[in-house]
Amino acid sequence: MKINSLKIEKIFLIFFILLFTTECTKDSSPTNSTDSTNPTDSTDSNNNDGNSEFLGLKVEMMFAYSSKNKNTSWYITNQKHNYLDLRHSNYRNIRYFEEQDVFQGTAGWGPDEEMWFHEIGSYFYTDLNNDGIKEIFQTYLKAPWPSPLKEISLYSAYPDKILDTSINPSSQHFDAHFTLVQTRKSVLSDLNKDGIYEIVMFSTGQDSSEGVGDSLAVFHPENVALNLPSRHEYLGYIGAWHGGAVGDIDNNGFPDIVAYNSSDQHGDYKVYVYYNNGQTFSGSRADVNRTDEDANMYTVELFDLNKDSNLDLVLSRDENITILWGDGTGTYDWQNKLVYESEDNNETHLAVDIDFLDFNLDGSVDLLLNYTNYNGMYIKVISIKDGVFQDLTSELFLDDSSITDVGFWAKWLFIKDINEDGFLDILADGIFGYGSNSFPHQGQSLYWINNTEGKFSMVRGNSAIDSP
Repeated sequence: MKINSLKIEKIFLIFFILLFTTECTKDSSPTNSTDSTNPTDSTDSNNNDGNSEFLGLKVEMMFAYSSKNKNTSWYITNQKHNYLDLRHSNYRNIRYFEEQDVFQGTAGWGPDEEMWFHEIGSYFYTDLNNDGIKEIFQTYLKAPWPSPLKEISLYSAYPDKILDTSINPSSQHFDAHFTLVQTRKSVLSDLNKDGIYEIVMFSTGQDSSEGVGDSLAVFHPENVALNLPSRHEYLGYIGAWHGGAVGDIDNNGFPDIVAYNSSDQHGDYKVYVYYNNGQTFSGSRADVNRTDEDANMYTVELFDLNKDSNLDLVLSRDENITILWGDGTGTYDWQNKLVYESEDNNETHLAVDIDFLDFNLDGSVDLLLNYTNYNGMYIKVISIKDGVFQDLTSELFLDDSSITDVGFWAKWLFIKDINEDGFLDILADGIFGYGSNSFPHQGQSLYWINNTEGKFSMVRGNSAIDSP
């Protein structure tokens, strides 16, 4: 069959006209704009922050973190945290169990001795072994403070029997262990990748010039399947471990335990790491080229901030924040760092907690900082974009981001959806208030609620929430 050449030319002409029209339409479409000021264009293959699907700071932001960040103790502890009103748990404190002749302590912990029964050193109310049932873990410090006596940790696979005051207590409902002297921080991690979370405990020892330091400890919860009771594993190197974190800093697939020795009475100020091969730990110093001005640090976290798939080490001892960039070798160089310097840098104000979220959706993770001088507290959000810091606090908080009450402060902040509206809020926990060594909470709660547009308002009142 003959084909008319003129018809062929007309067909090709129509085809090219349609193709040109389609491309012009695509180029002018706002959904394909490459304008860097449009937050929907700021994508991140590591964390996916900056996408329009997260506008208002939706809870899905937390699920989109990289696997490297999801395996840090910061992420696991934040995600597994369940709020527990310590007024209720305190009713079943160590003194209560002793008075009921359920648990007999030593002479130093007898019911006639003063003790910090109101001071919960740390607690977890969560499902540690992934059987769908929450467990409870609490540490109780010895008073008067500071004390060289070991604290007591209480663990129960039956938290309802511990928290329900209508049930008579039984020693079969819990395990109690004498452990460290002063646990400053506890975090969750699955150290051997068996699906059961361990609790890593960091202790300074007696907090005075007479203190001799302490070891680190790993608490292993009860393993019903293997018929293994709960136990503590102590890691031998002695130091003043004020802070620490867990994450895979040498990229071998297993999370390592990173701690900072914050006292030169125990060798030297240093980053000390227990490297994990999945079966055993080997400990050694893990920082080089430290100067005297970088000496003492208290707060420690791990997070991949620059998205190179290596965990960075975030440290603080005052209002300033030091970031040591990770290179995947398991060692940190103090000459390879970025430092946030607060404008006033009051050395009596400590950043006691550091958290991570891209609050302004610019594609870079920001720092949520919890500051205190133990007579009040305030929080800041500091963005890091291309190595430049910017204070976002006034833009994000619609009212107060600080409390000036004497003796009031909070140990921890958690980024959680508190009111179950699908947007991330900020919860303060481990609250002290109304005077030195006051009972945590005293019926108080403190959190900042997201208005679904990524702006926060303070809510302070009686404890009446149970975060999911």
